[in-house]
Amino acid sequence: MAVLQIENLTFRYRGEKAEGHAAHRVGESSDSAPARNILNYINLAVDAGEFLVISGPSGCGKTTLLRILKQELAPIGEAEGTLYQQKGLKIGFVPQNVETAIVTDKVWHELAFGLENMGMNQSQMQRSVAEIASFFGIDDWFHKSARELSGGQKQLLNLASVLVMQPDLLLLDEPTSQLDPLTAEKFLDAVKRINEELGITVILVEQRLELAVSLCDRLVLMKDGTIIFDGAPSTCATSFKGLPAAMELAVGLTPAIRPIPVTVKEGRKYFQKLQVSQALQPEQLKDTRARKLKDAGAGRESVCLSAKDLYFAYDRKEEDILSGFSLELRKNEIFGLLGGNGTGKTTALLALAGALRPYRGKVRHEGVQIAYLPQDPQLLFSKETVREELGLAGGAGPKKTAQAEGADVKDLLVRFAMEGKDEMHPFDLSGGEQQRLALIKVLLKNPDVLLLDEPTKGLDGWLKEELAALLKGLKADGKTILFVSHDVEWAASVADRCGMLFDGQVRGVSDSASFFKNNMYYTTAVVKILRGAGLSAVTTADALEELLGMLAAEETTETADGRKKPEAGV
Repeated sequence: MAVLQIENLTFRYRGEKAEGHAAHRVGESSDSAPARNILNYINLAVDAGEFLVISGPSGCGKTTLLRILKQELAPIGEAEGTLYQQKGLKIGFVPQNVETAIVTDKVWHELAFGLENMGMNQSQMQRSVAEIASFFGIDDWFHKSARELSGGQKQLLNLASVLVMQPDLLLLDEPTSQLDPLTAEKFLDAVKRINEELGITVILVEQRLELAVSLCDRLVLMKDGTIIFDGAPSTCATSFKGLPAAMELAVGLTPAIRPIPVTVKEGRKYFQKLQVSQALQPEQLKDTRARKLKDAGAGRESVCLSAKDLYFAYDRKEEDILSGFSLELRKNEIFGLLGGNGTGKTTALLALAGALRPYRGKVRHEGVQIAYLPQDPQLLFSKETVREELGLAGGAGPKKTAQAEGADVKDLLVRFAMEGKDEMHPFDLSGGEQQRLALIKVLLKNPDVLLLDEPTKGLDGWLKEELAALLKGLKADGKTILFVSHDVEWAASVADRCGMLFDGQVRGVSDSASFFKNNMYYTTAVVKILRGAGLSAVTTADALEELLGMLAAEETTETADGRKKPEAGV
């Protein structure tokens, strides 16, 4: 039975309703100027107990759709169509920005806050809080201050504080965007337990699909405000950036395959069958990734920014966040710094940028200009419009600035799908659009060294590729980039070298191919799928290049032995 059903839903943030159509006003619109539809004729039914994942490009309407489902959070604008919800349906909402979602000072108070507002009696409240804390293993930090928690703990607390009110439907808006891979996996496993053991219906909006798709019953893909796919993940052959590696590999190698492998385990079985059917031998495989990295590293020797034995604590009475932190950045390279939530990655960037002063150690830079992109893009916004933020000349077109990959302001707006946003207030942009605007502002400073804190947060697969191409172009122009990221798939596609921050120090620095191939957990899904196969690839693109080359070579070899080529269902 459907707990909610949407029929022909259209939504616009501003503007009058279309002629001849009755409009249900979601919020009061104060501007009658015409505007494009954010949602276009959405039809969607969700059954009780389902686990639904929704994904799509930044700005395609995912968050808007999610907020429309919860009346208290419905955006201001106009909607046409029908939205049916089961009578008495209780809806819980977990937003993307965990920092703004936590409203009290202590963990236990945050868990009780919603129940207090519901008027629950003290005895029942204590029992409910104790039960939810035990379910999520919050016992050890139950009495802690919320500000002391790591990012993963804050997100788990946010989820628990919603679930303690016993919703029937749980809405989650990109909850893993600021979590490291291991914490994200634990968080999504908790959501799956909630769905399976408590019967709570789940709708999860997510860009990082590697883990989420393997857990869901249905996958919904959106583009330009419309649904382009709705069904079981194993039937999805849509060309869509960011799908799990097993799906991309299988469809790229054998397009007609059904069902499509979704999980890493299914991907390994698929590849093993492919190896047997094609008799692929490791010694035949091209060393594509290693060769590319060797070529990219030529001539990159001089150090332009370095840190030596940095020690830093926000309070001298607390443990050091950085403890003997040392790092050398070479001119004309892209360096990826990975690590768990709360390990000090942002602190390290701030120290390198000169925004924090370590009490011991030295940061050296040889007269280079450094620019820093914070994790919260709103920190960079101070103007009323995007046009003003970027210094565009009113009515005279874009003002030329220092070039980033040979691009002017207008070029960057187009590249990052921000054209037409000139007159919007920066705070009215979606999370992904705010991230892109902040990145454009930083790039326009034409820095020698670019420090990026979670630059892919809120970006879809296409924009991640654009960002990777842009950073590689900047590197070709002699720039140096250091980024912090939890997105290991993207990090593997763009970084020349990588290291892991642990216990206040950078560990295991090496070229990115060696870094990811030698890691067991902080690695890509492709490495997990192809482990032991003799391939050098750490990304889906590299794996497809190597394997398609192998398969093409096999087709031209002598087939007198009667060896059978693989069928679609390999």
